[in-house]
Amino acid sequence: MIHPTRRSLLGASLGIAAAGALTRPSIANAQAKTASTPTPTPKLGGIINMHSFSFPPPNWHPHVTNTVQIMSSSGIYNQLIEYNPETEDPFDLRGDLATKWELSEDGKFYTFHLNPTAKWHDGKPVTAEDVVYSLDSMVDADAKPPRVVTAPALNPYYEKGTARAIDAHTVEIPLKVPFAADFLPTLASDFCKIIAKHWGESGTDLQKWENAIGSGPFKPGKFVKDVSIELVKNKDYWKPGLPRIDGMVHFVIKDKGSAIAAYKTGRVMMTNWPVTNLSNKEAVQLEKEAGDKLRVEYIRNAAFFFFFMNTSVAPFDNPKVRQAVNLALDRQALFNIFGVPGFDTLAPPLGTGSWFGRTAEEIAQLPGWRQLNGAKHPDDIAKAKALLAEAGHPDGFKAEMMVRQVVEFPDQAMVYKEQLKKIGIEATIKLVDSATGFQRYTMGDWVMAPQGSGHFLVAPDALFGRVWMPDGTWAKYARYAPPAWWQEAYTQQAGEPDREKRKAILRKMEDSLLFEDPGCCAVTYWTARNWVMNKRIKGIHASGSIWAGYKHETTWYDPEG
Repeated sequence: MIHPTRRSLLGASLGIAAAGALTRPSIANAQAKTASTPTPTPKLGGIINMHSFSFPPPNWHPHVTNTVQIMSSSGIYNQLIEYNPETEDPFDLRGDLATKWELSEDGKFYTFHLNPTAKWHDGKPVTAEDVVYSLDSMVDADAKPPRVVTAPALNPYYEKGTARAIDAHTVEIPLKVPFAADFLPTLASDFCKIIAKHWGESGTDLQKWENAIGSGPFKPGKFVKDVSIELVKNKDYWKPGLPRIDGMVHFVIKDKGSAIAAYKTGRVMMTNWPVTNLSNKEAVQLEKEAGDKLRVEYIRNAAFFFFFMNTSVAPFDNPKVRQAVNLALDRQALFNIFGVPGFDTLAPPLGTGSWFGRTAEEIAQLPGWRQLNGAKHPDDIAKAKALLAEAGHPDGFKAEMMVRQVVEFPDQAMVYKEQLKKIGIEATIKLVDSATGFQRYTMGDWVMAPQGSGHFLVAPDALFGRVWMPDGTWAKYARYAPPAWWQEAYTQQAGEPDREKRKAILRKMEDSLLFEDPGCCAVTYWTARNWVMNKRIKGIHASGSIWAGYKHETTWYDPEG
């Protein structure tokens, strides 16, 4: 089965694991064009100022990443394949380093053919050995610093040491799960960067911004800590005519009012990726006020918010305490304050509206989600207090709530604080910048926090794998491991071809998180994320994943609007 340069997820990629999931609906809220609308000729040159909602942690190896880092460094590197940023179809995949790829008839391995003209910034050619080295780096369980994003994303599909270079420009990648539907769209994520083997083994400090060497359209430019990050055009880029701009500067603007003013005045022309510090309500209002200048695209079902608990420290090392919090949270109140119907959804870990999720009617009856006469159900509060008493905290307890000062977290923290008071938990809010928050997560130096998780894909493997499996990003931060049966069920469902049988396994796994122990993350609601762009920005649309589409090689500026 040969796949050309462009390929939509509607084909084979949706089949076994994700068909009918929350993947195909219009995740990007791009403004539709009519067939007769002429496509403007891209204009070359210029520097585009972009808004960055937070300054990244000081770690620049592309496989040691979170979204805050990859949004700034993505343009330095390429992937094998990518989400196509130039189409309004948010699920369209196309080749990046790969010119074509084939899936074997038995569905057990992919073969990728590399563009022979691709080269690294130092002039050396990109080879299949580089791809093999990169894949192994992404899932390396022993890597320091750990691969908290790439490993949980790819581990369900790829095993270290199994890929092989057939020749200089052909690589074979075996799949753990034959015909794995979610492999290609995961591989197309911006964090699956191909790095040079000779760079990785050079002994240079790979964590430093200025030492980065990729094959991508940009090179690292001026770096001003906590202020701005510059990327400059790679004049020897192997893709003819790209990038279209001479560079970009990502300016850190944390204050919402300042960010809104910067958008309106044109001081920044866009966000550097589809997350701002604006809630969806604020983004909707911004577009109403400045719709003549700005457009806002939304990635629906991009993430969910949750109350985050460090399961390695007291009192959250006790599952009864975690379940008490899970029951006490007033999700409807949170949604009423922060949610926008149509963009956000009141839903548990597996979401709603998909073949594997519950219906809205079912969710409304769940303990921890249900209401009585339009208010938090009193039985849930009573049960939460009883669980705390059983755990040895009949009068509650005091604990610090660490709050990263990004997106809705500071505002959500105030709501969480008031809700937890109802069961005797006294939270002391500690505001930190985003980089400090991630550093404390890594060290385990935290107790509880408001947090969210951007989904690699809206599919069971990605949803459960990143958050609750031991190698998952958030499970690692929380030092959490689910019961052995739960982990076995995860592997079982990933390879189960019968949808109804797979759904039964998934329902049992979700029931455990809802009725027994939420683990490290008590999910509150699902959210869309917003991408603010000046209407003069062309050549880019939001993709179907919050983790894709911000390399900016096709982005350009139209002075005529």
